[in-house]
Amino acid sequence: MATAMWAKYHNVYPEQKVREMILTSLSAYIGPGMRGQLFVNTLDGKSVILPGQGIDKGKNLTSFQDSLGNYVVRKELKLLREKDSGFLEYYNTNNQHLDKIAFVKRVDALGWYIGHRVYPEDFVDEIQKSIVHKLTEQWKNSGDVIFINRFDGTPVIMDGLPYKGKENLLTNAPENKISVFQQELNLVKQNKNSGFFQCSWYNRVRKTSDSILVFVHSVPEWHWIVGGVAYMSDARKLAEVEDQQLKSKYFKTVVTTLVVLSVFSLIFFFFLNFYYKRFYDDINWFISYFRHPKGRYIQTDKIHFKEIRALGDSANTMMTARLRIEDELIFNQRALKHLFNVAPVAMVVVVDEDQIEMANHAFEKLFEFSQQEVIGKSLSSLVCEDASDWISLKDIGKDGNRAGLERELIRYTRTGKKLLVSAIFTLLSSDEGKNQMLHIYRNITDERKREKQLKSALHKAEEADKLKSAFLANMSHEIRTPMNAIFGFTELLGDSDITSDEQQLYITYIQKSGDTLLHLIDDIIDFSKIEAGQLSLTKAPFEVNEALIDLIRLYQKMIADEKGGKVEMRFHPGLPDSLKLNSDVVRVRQILSNLLSNAFKFTSEGHIVVTYEVKGNYVVFKVEDTGIGIAKKNQQLIFERFRQAEPAYNRSFGGAGLGLSICKGLVELLGGEIGVESEFGKGAVFYFTIPLD
Repeated sequence: MATAMWAKYHNVYPEQKVREMILTSLSAYIGPGMRGQLFVNTLDGKSVILPGQGIDKGKNLTSFQDSLGNYVVRKELKLLREKDSGFLEYYNTNNQHLDKIAFVKRVDALGWYIGHRVYPEDFVDEIQKSIVHKLTEQWKNSGDVIFINRFDGTPVIMDGLPYKGKENLLTNAPENKISVFQQELNLVKQNKNSGFFQCSWYNRVRKTSDSILVFVHSVPEWHWIVGGVAYMSDARKLAEVEDQQLKSKYFKTVVTTLVVLSVFSLIFFFFLNFYYKRFYDDINWFISYFRHPKGRYIQTDKIHFKEIRALGDSANTMMTARLRIEDELIFNQRALKHLFNVAPVAMVVVVDEDQIEMANHAFEKLFEFSQQEVIGKSLSSLVCEDASDWISLKDIGKDGNRAGLERELIRYTRTGKKLLVSAIFTLLSSDEGKNQMLHIYRNITDERKREKQLKSALHKAEEADKLKSAFLANMSHEIRTPMNAIFGFTELLGDSDITSDEQQLYITYIQKSGDTLLHLIDDIIDFSKIEAGQLSLTKAPFEVNEALIDLIRLYQKMIADEKGGKVEMRFHPGLPDSLKLNSDVVRVRQILSNLLSNAFKFTSEGHIVVTYEVKGNYVVFKVEDTGIGIAKKNQQLIFERFRQAEPAYNRSFGGAGLGLSICKGLVELLGGEIGVESEFGKGAVFYFTIPLD
């Protein structure tokens, strides 16, 4: 309308008057009774007509926000920059419902855009009435039963008609109606949107009661439950009618199909009879070819069908290639058989795991059997004494994934001579019912003897060198300290000014240093013998309590004399005096002495406890102390030669670090085990086992 008025009057009246005329005409659509709101703004966002907002004409609206926080004019201008007209939707941010819809259109001649806003809520009643009317008309025209109930139980449409009564399906309706509505309400709540259920219902219009299938769908915006009803009796009647119609159509189809098949079969019979003879003649050429393939060709010029003729040409080509390949195979087999017989290593082919199929001349020479003797015989029965030493197909893989297997095995000649052979086993074929395997044998008896002699000589040389290196590397360092003490105090003894008490003290120091030096030399010699494997043991039965009691008493006296009563030594043998241990008593005493020496050295207060008891076939000895203890990380390290738990212990407590390594070597030689349980700063428990026998 605005565009038409501008086109008609802008050359007749002044522009301002034409604009006023247009606005006057548009104002007729603003006011009471009009749906929505008509508005006019300039293309740069200034107000021309904006009803209901109390905004002055000409005001810039680009910063204007509606009640939902939308910059309405900005959105309208953005749309019109992209196209001449269009719709805009505004949603409530709280519930995502459509709040209003606007349509805007550019009027470039006036520099305006004109729009109209409508609010869906203004049309809800009208829409609902229209829907109710349409649904009731649907029932009248088609007989479909449709209903609408509100969430609060108020019926809108019942039995296909608008409901005008006063029943409420939650409060004052008959019990069966309340029950059905409750099912509707529960279903839409559980499934949120829609679903089916079955129940019984009395129809007021039909005046009948029947089983019905109900479909319901919720419309939360209007608090409606919309549903449809299908009566099962109607469905059964419809099914019977459809069944009769289907049977009639099926009968007609069967009769028609039989007639067509009969005609087609008759035609096909004559056609097949005509071509059968030709096809049979062509196939006979192939039957003859496959029965006698060697050197027989197909006469393709006598074949009727070109496809079969092409197959015949291919078969003839294959026959030519086959004859050529057979000639080559015969030549290769002869060459391979000759190479097999003249090979310098013993070779034999077996089938079915063990039966000899062929053997070469080297096999005859190595195992002293002739070829004629072994063919068809069991190879394992000829050259093996122990069946467990036999290599079977499962060892090299039936599927041939492994090319072969190499082993060093014991085999025997015809005269019983024992041979050490290097054997290679290779799977030649794994055809159905026949598995061929090639055995290759090389006599390495003398070779291994020479290797063993060389290794033995090398091992002895390495042991001698190891003993010498360990002795020379560690003896000088550990011997120097007691030697220096001996020399130093010897020089002091030559001083004429010393008193007799001082002289006696110096002699005592010299004796202790000599004992230390002697003990160190004994340890080094024992360790070197253990390392070289030259330490001999003398095992004999002895009574444990009798053999060790004097050693225990010696250390009890040493602790009482030198620890000033701060350390208590206890002894719990736990064995009868008659118990005898079949072992080396000297080495058992040496092991226990070394453990007691360590406990004495590293325990400044508390106790030292010695126990031993029988567990199974072993005697378990334990030495427990309350000394400095050993950290977890060092509990295996201390059993290595020349090592202590911490390097500083050597300076603080002395010692070469050989004691525990000697103990470990002796215990293992005696057939037992040694170990420790300890925590740093909380003492330690050393234990070792010695077999009773």
